[in-house]
Amino acid sequence: MNEVIELELISLTKHQKVLIKWISVEGATGSFIIGPGHSRLISVMKKWGELIYKTATDEEVKIRADGGIVKVDENKVKILLD
Repeated sequence: MNEVIELELISLTKHQKVLIKWISVEGATGSFIIGPGHSRLISVMKKWGELIYKTATDEEVKIRADGGIVKVDENKVKILLD
């Protein structure tokens, strides 16, 4: 099993890819954590929800977003931010 997963963050002004160990997402109905080997998932982020992730180099990053869509498929996380 891989120790990292690929995170792709897409907004109107920015597009970035980063390798991460895990990500915590504030979903519309509660928080959840995504890590390597996570099953397929599509979810809606909470309005003004927070994303927290740990990069492959152990840096912890926090982002607050005005909602968005989270998709997990084949060890990749794609987040479309509002």
